[in-house]
Amino acid sequence: MVRLTGFLVQMFHLLLVVLIFSAAAFILGGSLSFAAERFADKNKNPLTDEIEKALPGAQCGQCGYIGCREYAAAVARGEAPVNLCSPGGDSCTRALAELMHVPVPARNVRASEELVALIDQEKCIGCTKCSKVCPYDSITGKLKEKHWVDPSLCMGCEKCLPVCPAKCIAMKPLEPTTATWNWQISGELLEIRNRETEL
Repeated sequence: MVRLTGFLVQMFHLLLVVLIFSAAAFILGGSLSFAAERFADKNKNPLTDEIEKALPGAQCGQCGYIGCREYAAAVARGEAPVNLCSPGGDSCTRALAELMHVPVPARNVRASEELVALIDQEKCIGCTKCSKVCPYDSITGKLKEKHWVDPSLCMGCEKCLPVCPAKCIAMKPLEPTTATWNWQISGELLEIRNRETEL
C-alpha cells in the first residue's frame, strides 16, 4: 500500500510538471502571437511577396543585398533594378520587370549568370564541402572522390568558391552546345522557309 501511494505521488508530481510546462508554452506562444500581430509592419508592400516568389531563393547575396527578401523589398520600393539576380538569369529579370511594369533591361547588369563552376579534377580532394553548400544540387561526388559540376544545373551563385580548401573551383564561361546555343533565324531566311512551306 505504501509503495502504491508513493507511486501515485510521483505520478502526480510528474503530471504537475507536465501541466506547468504546457501552460508556460501556451502562454509564451500566445504572447509571441500577440506581439507579432501588435508589431507587424502595417505598411508592408504586398508586392514584396510576389517578387520574392519570382526569385530563385539562393540567398547568395550577389545582388548586393543580404538575401532574396531584402532584394525583393528594395525592388518593390523602386530602389533596386530588376536585373541584379545572377542565379535567376534572364527569365527572373523578365518576371520581375513584368511585376514592376517596367521595360526589360537590354542586358543583365551582372554578367556572371553566364559563368558556371568548374572543378579542377587534379586538385579536388573530395571533401564534399562544395556539394553541401550548393543550393541547386549541381555538384556531385562522394567523400574522398573527385567531384564534378552539372553545368545545366549550376546557376553561378559562387557559394562553392569560398568553402573549397583546395581552391580547385573556378567560374568559367559555359561552353555552348546545340541545346544552349541561341538559334536565331534572320528575317530573310524565315521568309524563305515560310514560302517553301506554303509551296
